[in-house]
Amino acid sequence: MDFNSIPFVCFFIVFFFLYWLVFNRSLKLQNLFILLGSYVFYGWWDWRFLVLLVSYSLLNYLLGYYIYKATAQKTKIILKNIGVLVGLGTLFYFKYTNFFIASFLTAFAKFNIHLNIHTLALALPLGISFYTFRTLSYLFDIKNGKIKPATNWVTFFSFVAFFPTLLSGPIDKAKTLIPQFEKKRKFQYDVAVDAIRQILWGIFKKIVIADKLADITNPIFDNYHSYPGSTLALATVYYAVQLYADFSGYSDMAIGLARLMGFEVTRNFDENGIYR
Repeated sequence: MDFNSIPFVCFFIVFFFLYWLVFNRSLKLQNLFILLGSYVFYGWWDWRFLVLLVSYSLLNYLLGYYIYKATAQKTKIILKNIGVLVGLGTLFYFKYTNFFIASFLTAFAKFNIHLNIHTLALALPLGISFYTFRTLSYLFDIKNGKIKPATNWVTFFSFVAFFPTLLSGPIDKAKTLIPQFEKKRKFQYDVAVDAIRQILWGIFKKIVIADKLADITNPIFDNYHSYPGSTLALATVYYAVQLYADFSGYSDMAIGLARLMGFEVTRNFDENGIYR
């Protein structure tokens, strides 16, 4: 579900009213509802990716606990490295396995050596980079003594799967986001109005700017050999603006959605559009 899609709008409207009118009486139930909503949101794309997300959350929850409990520095380092190897290894497997297989085959083909090896039928799990680096920062902070591990599994699982920032960030460290899961949240009308403005501004940047520029740049880059250098140079400028509008628009929507739920997440861009 894209943030600017009808299914997501329907999903979030239902989620929002249940979140504030039904589950707001209990912080535990509210956090559990966030977790459920995040899993519905993520599983909407492909339920198989949801299994990976849950397994990843469980592994890092346990690693964080035992890193904190370990008395020997060597043990802490070993446990942290297990998290790093599993996280980066999984990320590398899904993102780069086929790239290296294809490069390997191309290299041998130049010498007329054709190997009977095929690329794998791999689909890249959505948001894997974001929740990988989020959990890795969690393990590093525990190992370095900057934070204590989450004591409640619902809190930690919700932190990892928090749907407003799950697919494309912003990436918040545990010390920023987890404490917000552990304290009572109150609906504030003024904050909600400002959050809706931010969401609408993000939708404008995504649909009116980024998507419209994509309609211009995509045909040019797909047939770059047919255009003069001046057109390619202009398309490059358009593409830079397109990337900025796409990413910052998504970030605005994510931040606004989180604020509607009573959370303040990291701002990737300030009011002047400068990346922090």
